[in-house]
Amino acid sequence: TSGFAVATHLGALGTAQALAAQMPDWVWEPMRWVQVNFTDDDPGRFDPQFWLDFMRRTSTQGACLSAGGISAFYPTEVPFHQRSRFLGNMDPFGDMAKACKRMGLRVLARVDPSVIHADALAAHPEWVARAADGKPRKHPDDPAVYLSCPNGTFSFGWVTEVIREIMAKYPVDGIFRNRWSGGHVGICHCDTCKSEFRAASGLDLPASQFNRQDPALVAYQRWSDEKRYAQLKAYNAAAQTINPQGL
Repeated sequence: TSGFAVATHLGALGTAQALAAQMPDWVWEPMRWVQVNFTDDDPGRFDPQFWLDFMRRTSTQGACLSAGGISAFYPTEVPFHQRSRFLGNMDPFGDMAKACKRMGLRVLARVDPSVIHADALAAHPEWVARAADGKPRKHPDDPAVYLSCPNGTFSFGWVTEVIREIMAKYPVDGIFRNRWSGGHVGICHCDTCKSEFRAASGLDLPASQFNRQDPALVAYQRWSDEKRYAQLKAYNAAAQTINPQGL
């Protein structure tokens, strides 16, 4: 979910209002958006002109285009940002982004940081979300990949590298962060989450995310909200180091 959209409906209303107040003026202008989600085998197969004609015909004002995260649809140089297996020498995201800008559209680059691949896990075991028994959490729909921890250095370090790369390489107005809060993770039991939650609350991580009477779960939900707002600030700051009007 994009930063400016989420900032209007998360729990701590004061923080949400403060973040919304910091948004550049242009975010309130586009009212009709089209989102084009690439699948891994789309490079070289999808018809960009179909979508450009559709946007023109429907008087679209903003486009959200798949850029990276699980698979990169542009020639990324960020380590462990795995390019689509079908990308070759193509740049479908970049080509679409530039074409949309020529049409006068606002453009968001969609990034899904909820998954890491086996090579990233091997090099950075601290990046993965972990179950209560300490084992890496596999994606429920694709056991070949793993769920990333939304609270540690993957989210607050690696993802910001991807954001800065996209903002520097392409004429986009911002980043649409899909599943940036962890997606299927629930409660992550990695060492980072254990230590940071204990430091913030004095408690161990809750045993279940469904026992609403557990004081540890109440504290965890508050801590998790604070981490989400910290993410919004970090991601917007990464974008704005390249484009002061970006997000």
